Amino acid sequence: MPWFAAWSRDAVERPGASRFVFDYTNRDVDMLNAELRQVRRELTGADVEFNAKHGPAAFAIGDRVQFIDTDKKRFL
Repeated sequence: MPWFAAWSRDAVERPGASRFVFDYTNRDVDMLNAELRQVRRELTGADVEFNAKHGPAAFAIGDRVQFIDTDKKRFL
């Protein structure tokens, strides 16, 4: 995937820059996240894990999260 090499290179060269990656299916999104997480781990260290609606979710320093549902009890 040529875009992945470019994304990885840019993440190293400009760690504070914003990036957005999008795909259509959950399977493809899971694959993308696994590959991108590895690059993030190398840059920021270990992940922090939270229990999410569909199971554990790992995040790294600098990750941005997009919520697709609301939870009024938690003010989200």
